[in-house]
Amino acid sequence: MGSQRVAKLSPNRGLKLYASMKEADITPRPVKGVEIPASVAVRAIGKFTPSGAFVQCLAGASTKAGLKLLTEFANTLRLSDENPDEILSRYGIDPENKRPASEFIERAIEKLREDLTEQSRSTETAIAVEFALARTVIDLLDRYLPREEARTATREQFIKAFRKAHSRTIVNIAMEHVISGLINRILDAARGNELPRKTQQLKRKISENFVPKLIGEIDRLAREKGIQPTEIPSRIPDWAEQLEEFAKKYRINEN
Repeated sequence: MGSQRVAKLSPNRGLKLYASMKEADITPRPVKGVEIPASVAVRAIGKFTPSGAFVQCLAGASTKAGLKLLTEFANTLRLSDENPDEILSRYGIDPENKRPASEFIERAIEKLREDLTEQSRSTETAIAVEFALARTVIDLLDRYLPREEARTATREQFIKAFRKAHSRTIVNIAMEHVISGLINRILDAARGNELPRKTQQLKRKISENFVPKLIGEIDRLAREKGIQPTEIPSRIPDWAEQLEEFAKKYRINEN
């Protein structure tokens, strides 16, 4: 198995990525039809290979555990005849908590850490997945309760939102946040203490514009091959060649 340390950059790769970040025009003027933030993103990711660090992170135990936790919770609420309040209690939610989103996020992260080995808990992927869990819960509430503030959703609204959330939706949203989190860590490693404002702008552009396209390609491959959403992380190494073909559209000036 390849390395899962995505932010450990060789001096040469780090310098090239730093240079591309420094030169990036955030009001993107496409170069060869490619917006600059997307080209920075694929440079940060590196080449998609089965044993590459980025692919191994997406296929790792932390990603699988995080997706399983959220999808099992949603499926239990949607499909079980059990009282929803009893399900919430089983997941560690205080029966008296009328607005459980924040507590659920805390318990989900605790459960993720319990499910991982000590070595896995300290990886960059585990950190990215913890962030992804929190963001995914908030995004799901925003999606299904558009007129409500996600963190102040009532118990009933929280249950209703998760009952509506199917596994594919949950996995795609969570994977977006995992990928964004990993790219962010690579960019931070490359920039050191420099370019804080430009890097934040780059992260936002990459998260909003490039990452959804990459997730769309991963979802397309999963649908095409009949892969269940929770099985996607395990299959990403098998799709490295196709993902690299996708990434090549955004690679400019990488010589």
